[in-house]
Amino acid sequence: MATVNKHSGSFNRKTIVNTSRRTELKDVTEEVKSAVRDSGCIDGVCHLYVPHTTAGVLINEGYDPAVAREIETIFDRLVPWSSTPSMTKEIPTRTSRPR
Repeated sequence: MATVNKHSGSFNRKTIVNTSRRTELKDVTEEVKSAVRDSGCIDGVCHLYVPHTTAGVLINEGYDPAVAREIETIFDRLVPWSSTPSMTKEIPTRTSRPR
């Protein structure tokens, strides 16, 4: 989905990136190039926004695919998989208000 705001000169495009593994680096270079080309912009800044708490943007030149695999391995080591992740554990709630 792309929207253009002629008054502010902005161009927005929504791109959905699907992954097939828990930890996966995806190359979105072509999608970004396409959005910039379609915007008609010849000068400016391109912002990438990832609205998911467990996703992010990483800049890597992509020359050696082994680097991406190594980064994925390091992420998996830093944040090991658990069938009961800490963010999904129940948090005790107060049954009465303090006086």
